[in-house]
Amino acid sequence: MGSNDDIEKIEEQIEQLLNEEEKEQEEVPKHTTKKLKSIEDIEIKEDKEPTKRIDIVEEEPQEEIEKEETSLKDELTTDEFKPNKNKKKIIIISIVVSIILLIFLIILIISIKQSKKEEKENSSSLSPTQEEIIYNYGNKLKEKAKEYYNKNNKVPTFDEINKLVKYDYKIECEEKYIYDDLSIYLNKCIIDNVKTKKSYGTKQDLQEEEQEDKYNVIVYINKNTKKSTLEKPNNIDNYDIYKLFIEEPYYEVTLLTENDPEYIFYYDDKETVHMINIKTNKKALDPLNYNAILPIFYENNFNKEIVAVNINGKWAIYNLKNRERLTNHKYISLNLNQIVNGPELYINSLDDKTLLADDGTHIGTINYYSGKEIIPFKFKTMKIINNYLLLTDDSNTKHIYDYEGKEYLKNKYEKIYTMISSKYILVNDETSIKLVNITGKTVYDFDVKYNNFIEEIINDNEMVFKFKDEQDKCFQLKYNLNTKMGIVTEIEC
Repeated sequence: MGSNDDIEKIEEQIEQLLNEEEKEQEEVPKHTTKKLKSIEDIEIKEDKEPTKRIDIVEEEPQEEIEKEETSLKDELTTDEFKPNKNKKKIIIISIVVSIILLIFLIILIISIKQSKKEEKENSSSLSPTQEEIIYNYGNKLKEKAKEYYNKNNKVPTFDEINKLVKYDYKIECEEKYIYDDLSIYLNKCIIDNVKTKKSYGTKQDLQEEEQEDKYNVIVYINKNTKKSTLEKPNNIDNYDIYKLFIEEPYYEVTLLTENDPEYIFYYDDKETVHMINIKTNKKALDPLNYNAILPIFYENNFNKEIVAVNINGKWAIYNLKNRERLTNHKYISLNLNQIVNGPELYINSLDDKTLLADDGTHIGTINYYSGKEIIPFKFKTMKIINNYLLLTDDSNTKHIYDYEGKEYLKNKYEKIYTMISSKYILVNDETSIKLVNITGKTVYDFDVKYNNFIEEIINDNEMVFKFKDEQDKCFQLKYNLNTKMGIVTEIEC
C-alpha cells in the first residue's frame, strides 16, 4: 500500500537524523561543567601552601586578558551545548509525529471519501437489483395465489400465500393486495431493512360490487361455524368466499350441504341438473363425461358422498369422494319415489341406504353405498306404504317387502288384494276375504269371497273395498275404524 511505504521512509529519515546527532555529540569534548552566571561566581581554590609575598606585580597585557575571557566564554558555551541539543531532538520528534498523524488523518479522510464513493456507486447500482428482487417476489406470490385458487377455488389472503413463498430476502410491504383476478400489487416495501421505491403490479380501484358482477354464484362459508350461505352476510370478514363461474343459464342453485359444503347443484334451460365443486370450480367427477347428475335426498338432507350419474340415458351410482362407480349404467330411473312435480333436482331415497330403481324391465331396490340389490328386480309395479313396499310381479301376484328386503305373508294367502298399513292388509284365503296385519293375524273376517278387486276408498273413520263377482255384480265391503265392525252391501257397478 502507498501509505505504508511513506511511513517506512519517514521512519528511516528519523533514524538517520538521530544517528547524525549522536555522532555530533561524540565529537564534543566531554567536560564536567557548571553554568556560571558571571565571572564572580568562579571559585578560586586556596593554595594550602603558604603564600609568598610578591612585592612587584606585573600587569598582564590587555591582549592576554581578552584571550582568557574568550576562552572562558567558550567553556561556558560548551557547557550549554547539551541542553540545546536535547531540545532540538524533542522538536524534531514532535514535528515527525505531527507529520505522521497528519498523514494518517489524510489517509483516513481519503479512505472515508472512497468508501462513500463506493457506497454511492453501489447504491446507484442497487436500484436494478431491488427492482429484480421485488419483481421476482411478486411473481412468486402470483404463482402461489394461482396454485391456492386452483386447489381451494377461493381468492387467498396475502398472509395465506406469503407463508407459502420461500425467498432469500426478507420483504415487508406497507401496501400489499391480491385482487379477485389473482393479480398482485406491492408498494412501499422494505428489503432486508432497506427501504425501496420499487413496486410490483398495478393498483386497482374497483368497487366490490363491480368485481362481484363477474361471478355467477358466490358461496360464503363461516370460518368458525363452517355454516354456508348463498346470501352475502353482513360481517363478511368472518367468511371464506368461493366464487364460481357458470356460463350457461342456471336455476335454483342449491348447496349440497349447509355445513362446510363441497358442491352446489342447479338445473339449466333443459332441466338438466349440474353439480360443481365449490373449491375447484369444476364439475363433479371431472373429467368424467356425463349427461346429468343428481344428488340423493333423505330426511331433509342431501347425501354428500353418493350421487346418481346419467350417461346416454342410463343411470348408475357413484361415490363423489373416491370417484368409484358402484353400479353399472343400467337403470332408466332411480327416482321412482319422486314426490314433487317439476324438474328432477334430486333423488328421494327410501331410507338412509336404499333406492327404488327401474332397470327397464322390472322394479327392485339397491343399496346405494354398496351397489348391491336388496329386493330382486322381478316386479312390474310398486306401491310405497309406510316402510313397506307392495309389489306386483308378472303374474299379477302381489308381494309385501320391507326396505331391508324381507318378504311378509309369503305363500300364506291365496291372494293379497291391497295394503292400507301394516295393521290392515286385505287378503283372500281359501274361504273368505279378511283384514289381517303384517304378521298374518286376522283383524276382521268379511265372510264373503270375491275374486275381482276393483278399488279401495279410505276415509277418516272407515275403509271401503269394492269387488265384482263372476256374474258382474258389484259389492262394497266397509270396515268402521271406530266400531271395528264391517258390513257387505251390493252396489251398482
